[in-house]
Amino acid sequence: MYYEKIREFFKEKGLKQREVAEIMGYSETMIGRYFKGINKVDAVFITLLVEKFPDIDLQYIFTENKGNDLDILNEPTEAYERTTILTDIGEIETKLNRIKEKLIQKGLDK
Repeated sequence: MYYEKIREFFKEKGLKQREVAEIMGYSETMIGRYFKGINKVDAVFITLLVEKFPDIDLQYIFTENKGNDLDILNEPTEAYERTTILTDIGEIETKLNRIKEKLIQKGLDK
């Protein structure tokens, strides 16, 4: 499962749960919940993960080990290259900033 791979990534870096929590800006308890798979990671966590640890391979993390080279959505992994994910996040951020600007212009930013 992906949470085991995330936990292993930090273990290989020699980072303890407490240290990961400090770097990521999360509580140690929450990081523990992510590492054990109790809580699913969200887009904010993944974005921070890539920002703080650019060497992480998201394709590997979110690819199931079934020997069939399919990701957790049962689609070919080539569709989920790291640059694509980061580009999508950038596009979303740009669109959200445009919406925020329009709301400010109309006085609806409260």
